[in-house]
Parts: sequence; structure tokens; C-alpha cells
Amino acid sequence: MSTVYTLVKPTTYTPCALVYEGSAESKNWKTEMQYPPLYEINFRHRHIELRQTISESTTTAVLKGEYHGLTRSSATIEGFNSSVSAKRRSKLKYGWSFVDFSGNEFKWFTTVLGHTFTLCDVNNKEVAKFVLRLRNYRVAGTLTILEEKMPEQLLALVMLTCKLVHNSMCCESGPVATSSVVVTS
Repeated sequence: MSTVYTLVKPTTYTPCALVYEGSAESKNWKTEMQYPPLYEINFRHRHIELRQTISESTTTAVLKGEYHGLTRSSATIEGFNSSVSAKRRSKLKYGWSFVDFSGNEFKWFTTVLGHTFTLCDVNNKEVAKFVLRLRNYRVAGTLTILEEKMPEQLLALVMLTCKLVHNSMCCESGPVATSSVVVTS
């Protein structure tokens, strides 16, 4: 059985996202989603962060990280009393790879004009999928976790790295960027 999350942008022109459990397929996504969101994914300059919502007014940091390099092609992510790294797989590919807190390697696979990102483990077993929603500027897409009982640490890394891939694909220079939206997240 899979678990589905919807990533929604707080405002149209932001690289950040709010993560809700469930799938929002319609134009009335605001009424379909439970408030407050389960998580917030924040990007500010070189800093990245996944925050878990405790109550409507309280959040706590689960993962914190920082981009490296001029092209922001790698990042160090800290959380759960440990540190991991994530990196863009190549300049021509928008996928990222990371090693989780247990030492297992994962890779996000993308296609140049595709609207689906697939996360695979070292054995090429699909662990998660993200499907872009290009028609709705506020709903970034849906993340489906294909693995039953995914550990909390891995789920947090999947959410954060999924957003890294999304921002790489949908920035102004990415292959699925639109002229009316600078950054879709």
C-alpha cells in the first residue's frame, strides 16, 4: 500500500512547499487538504530545511542543510543526530542522489521533458514517485511513497530531496519552466 503527499507552494513565486497528506487533484485543493500541513520545506539562499508541524503555530526542524558550489550542485543535510550529503548526478540530468542515514544509496531519475521523477534504491527498486502538476501553479505535484512502513528518517530525506529535484527541473532554466512562472515548487 502506498502513501500519497501533495506539495503545495505557499505563494506562486516561491521555491518553498507545504506538504499535506493525501492527493489534491482538483481546483479546490484548499478544501481537500487538512490544515495545518504535515511539513514545510523551506529554501532561503543557500539554506534548506524540512520542518514538521506540531500545531497550527508551531513547527520544529527535522532536517537542515546547505547548498555547496556556485551551481548549488551538492548539499549537506543534517538531522537525526547525523549528517548526509546529496548531489546532482550530472549537469545534463536534473536528478539528485543521496546516501541515507543508514548508508543506503538512492537516486532520483528524471527525463528531460518528463513530468515524473522516480526514486530508486541501489538495486533499482522504485521507492517513491513524484508527479508534477503543471496546470496548477500552486500545487507542485504529488509524492507517492511506494515502500510500506518507510522509516521517518528516510521519509524526511525523500521529501527534501524530492524538492531539490523539483526546484532543479522547474527553475527558470529548467526544461519544464514556464514563461509565466519563474520558479514552480
